[in-house]
Amino acid sequence: MNDYWTFLLDRYPDVLRAAGEHLTISGIAVVLGCLVAVPLGAYISGDRPGWIKTTVFGIANVFQTIPSLALLAVLIPLFGIGLRPAIFALFLYSLLPILRNTFAGFRSVDTGILEAARGMGYSG
Repeated sequence: MNDYWTFLLDRYPDVLRAAGEHLTISGIAVVLGCLVAVPLGAYISGDRPGWIKTTVFGIANVFQTIPSLALLAVLIPLFGIGLRPAIFALFLYSLLPILRNTFAGFRSVDTGILEAARGMGYSG
């Protein structure tokens, strides 16, 4: 175990740089995922036909089930090696959890609150 800590302490500038790069890539991907999945989840949580919900969740499920190595193997010829394929892959993987939780959050609003909002003049 001492070798591990010695390794980290000897290379702490590289470790900090890599950790910062990881947090940056993950943060950008999650923000982009939120920008897409939250409005989409709000849209499909309303009174939409069932096929729209099924299609949206089906597409998000497909992205979630693709193995990461296979996805990167497809994205590298499209985007090259670097930040872009990593951010795009993490963006695709972030869509389903954000979409599912947004959908569940909107569907779990109490009907009394919805009726009160309609009484105040808010639309669906």
